[in-house]
Amino acid sequence: MENIVITITRQIGSGGYDLARAISEEFG
Repeated sequence: MENIVITITRQIGSGGYDLARAISEEFG
């Protein structure tokens, strides 16, 4: 699952960090 978060973060860039945190909270 972490690989997906990393991929999304790299895809979006600086804004991906906030998205990664949101996803992390969603999946716990």
